Amino acid sequence: MSLNAEERFGYQPTLKPGTVALMVDAFADQGGHPEKALPALRRTLEHTLPVSGGRADVDRVWAGGDCYARESVECGSIELVRPKGNECPLIGPDGARIAAGLSAAEHRDLMRTPRCVDSAGPISVIGDIDDRMVVGDARLLRDYIGLRDPAAEKALAEGRPVLLNPAYARNGRLTLKITGLHSGPTGPREDQKATHVSLATYTAPASYADTPGIRLVLPAVLAHRLGLHTAPSGSFYPVSRTPTRAEQRRAESELAHGDAATNLYVERGYPETDDSGLLVLAVFAGIVTIGAAAIATGLAKADAEADLTTLGAVGAPPRVRRFYTGFQCGVVAGMGVVLGMVTGVVPAVALRLADGRQALAHMREDPMSSSYTPIELPWPTLAVLAVGVPVLAGLLAALCTRSRLLAPRRAT
Repeated sequence: MSLNAEERFGYQPTLKPGTVALMVDAFADQGGHPEKALPALRRTLEHTLPVSGGRADVDRVWAGGDCYARESVECGSIELVRPKGNECPLIGPDGARIAAGLSAAEHRDLMRTPRCVDSAGPISVIGDIDDRMVVGDARLLRDYIGLRDPAAEKALAEGRPVLLNPAYARNGRLTLKITGLHSGPTGPREDQKATHVSLATYTAPASYADTPGIRLVLPAVLAHRLGLHTAPSGSFYPVSRTPTRAEQRRAESELAHGDAATNLYVERGYPETDDSGLLVLAVFAGIVTIGAAAIATGLAKADAEADLTTLGAVGAPPRVRRFYTGFQCGVVAGMGVVLGMVTGVVPAVALRLADGRQALAHMREDPMSSSYTPIELPWPTLAVLAVGVPVLAGLLAALCTRSRLLAPRRAT
């Protein structure tokens, strides 16, 4: 379970939970216009998956020649410039020194801050979205990003961008570095200098910095004013439930008959591991414990036969014999369970602590690597073993015990 929790922490979602995305593959359709097929593709998706609510459309944006449409053309680039001093402190010459003074918890919290949350790489896993920049409208903010702020919608309507990661803004402004803004027929000229553009922006709260796939939303009017090019790229859809894999395969099969190559993304969350093995081990441990307790109780009962006879002779009711045997078996089973859990849990925790020290040492050599090594125990399983097995053992022992003593045979 601890390894499962560690992997769940490092999981990078493709989309926001409860969302699917349909994107045209512009590279696969070089020389064509795949965006023209989007209306029909959207209708196909809406009839094959359990979409709910309205869709949010996005456009890709680029500078210079359209390398998506023609293989011989080189793209320009659009880069969101991080202000000096807003870099992730773990990146750079002082990263190792800073990491050396951090605990595992402090490093984990720092990696979740806007300055470090997207430092692993600027490429979006969604279609052809470059540097996590898209052209969108208020529906994208509401239905996919989940940003329901009238000020953000007003900014888009006024031609101002919406920035999701505050680490790229300073004093309410951001800077775009655009290369190849005025490209020739084959792309940017080698001697062409980059253009830096400073823009007033709406900056979202820090909680939106890790929005999957998107870092900056540009209004279409601003992109055109900057001399950038845009083309429809796809749509985000909220879903009433996560589509099954059979539904996804069916949708992909239907989309494959369309007039453009597409990519369908379904966010399923972290793939939880199957705990059936743990359940089988728990059942096996319970059976072994009950069997061992029954044997110990039978031996103890044989030694206590004289005491039970005395109790019957002085007038003790028959149920006392059942209670005595059941209680004895329950105590033996309980002690066995507790000792077994201690001997199993203590070494496991010690191993995880050793893993934590090793991960911490590795993090101080490579500050961007994770040092998170949680310790999680299967508390429900342990509770069932600690309570259920002794109770079951006691009940079985009581039911299998005669209420009355057998009359002793006279020796002849």
